Amino acid sequence: MKIGIVFGTNRKAATAEIVAWMSEHLGSLGHEVICEKPADFDRFDCDLYILGTAVYMFSAKRTGLPAFIREHSGRIGAGPTALFIVCGSDPLDAGEKGLKRVMKRLFLNREKYMASVARLLPTAPIGTAFFKGYQEPDDRAKVDFESQKDRVTEWCDSLLAATAPAGA
Repeated sequence: MKIGIVFGTNRKAATAEIVAWMSEHLGSLGHEVICEKPADFDRFDCDLYILGTAVYMFSAKRTGLPAFIREHSGRIGAGPTALFIVCGSDPLDAGEKGLKRVMKRLFLNREKYMASVARLLPTAPIGTAFFKGYQEPDDRAKVDFESQKDRVTEWCDSLLAATAPAGA
C-alpha cells in the first residue's frame, strides 16, 4: 500500500518526530510511505492519506495543512484519509484546577481544532487522533513525549485495519 503522510508544522519538533515514528512503523510493515510538508507534497496516487498538523496560537492555519486540503480535497478525498493533531500540553500546574478548566474550555479545546480541519475534507476521516507535543527540546521530557510512541503505532495499525479489503 502507498501511504502519503502530509504534515504541517513550523518547527522540527514533536509533529516531525511523530511522523517519523509513523513512517518507520508503516515502512517496517512493507508499505511505501511518502512524508512531506503540504507545500512539497505532490503524490496523489496514494491508497491512504494521513494528514497531520500542529496547533499554533490556537489555530492550525499557520502550518499550511488547511490550505493544502482546500486545494487538493478532490484528489485526496478519492481515497481514505485520516487526521491527527499535535497539541502542546497544559502549561499550568495541577494545583490550578479551576484556572486550568477555564483555559481548556476557552483555548485548549482539541476537538474544536480537529473539527476545523476535518470539515475541510470531502468525506469523514477513517480515523482521528490527538498526540501531545512540545516546542522546545527542553519541554520534551516535561510532557512525557516518548510514552506515546506505542499509541502512535497502534493508531497506524487501526488505520491499516480500516482500509484492509473485506475478508483480509
